[in-house]
Amino acid sequence: MIELQLDKTLTSPRRRFNLALSFKTDARRLLVYGPSGSGKTLLLQLMAGLQTPDAGLINVAGRTLFDASRGINLPARERQMGFVFQDYALFPHLNARQNIAFGLRRGVLNPRRTASAPQVEQWLERFSLHDIQHLYPHQLSGGQRQRTALARALITQPRALLLDEPFSALDPALRQHMRQQLATLQSQLDIPMIIISHDPQDLVFFDAAVLHIEAGRQAGAPPQPRSSEKG
Repeated sequence: MIELQLDKTLTSPRRRFNLALSFKTDARRLLVYGPSGSGKTLLLQLMAGLQTPDAGLINVAGRTLFDASRGINLPARERQMGFVFQDYALFPHLNARQNIAFGLRRGVLNPRRTASAPQVEQWLERFSLHDIQHLYPHQLSGGQRQRTALARALITQPRALLLDEPFSALDPALRQHMRQQLATLQSQLDIPMIIISHDPQDLVFFDAAVLHIEAGRQAGAPPQPRSSEKG
């Protein structure tokens, strides 16, 4: 389902960072695990088409998204990746309903015009957001912001779902609830899911292939914390 052969170097006046990976899995869930600064978010950006590798191959869900040797580099809008950013990246001037509708925007259409689309109703219902649909991001709790961001990513019917540290902004009790909700949702939708994490509890909970990254390189198996209920 997922094949990565990547080389990407970022340079700045203060730092030079190189991400070099070769990884392949048939799992429907991939947990990209490692400390801050190891290259996890960069990997997600490369998969989504927000950055371009210097060399290599990206193949997700049977589609080649990037292949330097064949001159393939699909633009982000054609990759059909649902991306949930670590800070959720909701638009502050749009309410929850309009933020979800943003994913349906085409051409001259805008989120306010598409907010009445039936798909928006479906995702408001699925994530229990009807009661807060007219609230703006600053009025939402962390869990409500996350569910709104998930709905916005999924309304486009993506081929894969990319999540950058999806639980880091939540309190421990809500993290466990959202882990279970996300695992159930992915099973229902049957799409590949790639999760970025540095939380050992995600290793325990998710039945997933693990790509352990340290300093831009694949590392050995991470140490396993105490077991808990898996999703």
